[in-house]
Amino acid sequence: MAESMILVADARQEQRDQLAAALVRAGLTERIVSSESGRRLITDYVRALQRGEAVRAIVLDLNLSVLGGKTCSIAVRCIEQAFEQPPVPILFLSAKELDANLKRVMTYVKSSGFLQHQSADASVVVEALRGILS
Repeated sequence: MAESMILVADARQEQRDQLAAALVRAGLTERIVSSESGRRLITDYVRALQRGEAVRAIVLDLNLSVLGGKTCSIAVRCIEQAFEQPPVPILFLSAKELDANLKRVMTYVKSSGFLQHQSADASVVVEALRGILS
């Protein structure tokens, strides 16, 4: 596996920690950059691109402070265009069901998947990302 990172954005520290440990343990990455808000994820993503670091995937909770997950995903795609980078896979997490508005956003940003929190324990996220990245 080439050195790369996975960005995880979730408002809950415990969820971020569990996901980080599970993703590393599963061998999907050696490095996790964890963010509590959409604003922080965008900052971390831009800094990684500026340093020429590879981002393998983004796990993005929709209910984030400062900059919500939907808006954050659109910003990610704009940043990729500005840096002339291919789109990184985005896996959305939400406590709510998939609705028409989110479906439109997912189509627009060409997201790679959606999981509800009730079913999104760390092992489910790992398996979803494994499928997306294979």
